[in-house]
Amino acid sequence: QNGIEFVMYPRDYIIENVGPAINSEWDDFAPVVTADERFMAFTTRRQDGNTNENVFDDNLYYEDVFYSEKVGDKWSVARRIGEPINIPYHDSNLAISADGKQLYLYKSENGGDIFLSERNPNGTWTNPVPLNQNINSTYSENSVSISPDGNTLYFSSNRPITPGKTDLDIYVSKKDSKGQWGPAKNMGPVINTEYDEDGPFIDYDGKTLYFSSKGHKGMGGYDIFKS
Repeated sequence: QNGIEFVMYPRDYIIENVGPAINSEWDDFAPVVTADERFMAFTTRRQDGNTNENVFDDNLYYEDVFYSEKVGDKWSVARRIGEPINIPYHDSNLAISADGKQLYLYKSENGGDIFLSERNPNGTWTNPVPLNQNINSTYSENSVSISPDGNTLYFSSNRPITPGKTDLDIYVSKKDSKGQWGPAKNMGPVINTEYDEDGPFIDYDGKTLYFSSKGHKGMGGYDIFKS
C-alpha cells in the first residue's frame, strides 16, 4: 500500500551514476563528501590497488578506503588513501567532517566501534583512534555523522534500551567543555522505532537529519527519511 502511494506521487529526484573514475566492477559504497563537494572518500572491494592481494572468506577482495578529488567539475580517478588508514584487512569509512580534516572509520573490534583519523597538513592521515566510551560500547556502533561545527555527533548503536531489546537506534552526543564527547542520548520515538534505524547524516545546514529506517512508513526494508 505504501509503495502504491509513493509511486502515484513521485518526488522530483534524479539518480545518476557518478561514473568510472569512482565506480569499479567491484562493490563501491559508503561515499562521504566534504561540504564544498571537492573531496570524496568511500569504501571499495576492488582488486586494482587493494592493500591485500588475497581475497576474504567470501571470495571478494578486502574492504579498502579510496578517495577522489574534484578537478574542475569532474572527479579524479580514485586511489587508495594509504597507511595508516588502509591495512591488509578490512577497513571502511563512515563519515567525514565538513572541512575534510576528520575521517571516521569502522572497525569490527569490541563488537564494532567508531574510530577517528585526522588529516595532517601534508595530506597524510593520523593513526585511527577509537572514540570514547560514551560513544563506543561492547555493542555495535556502525554509522556516524558529525555536525558542521564539530560539536554534535549522531551515531547508531544496538545497545539495549531495555533488557533484550537490541535493535539499532540513533543516538546523539555533544562535546563537553574539555572537548570530549559527552554521554550519548537516545533520540527518542520521533526518530527511533521498535525496528532498526541506521546511517544518520546531519546535513551541512546543521538542521536536517537524514537516516535510514525499517520502522517508519516505507516500502519495506531500509528506506531513507529526513527530520
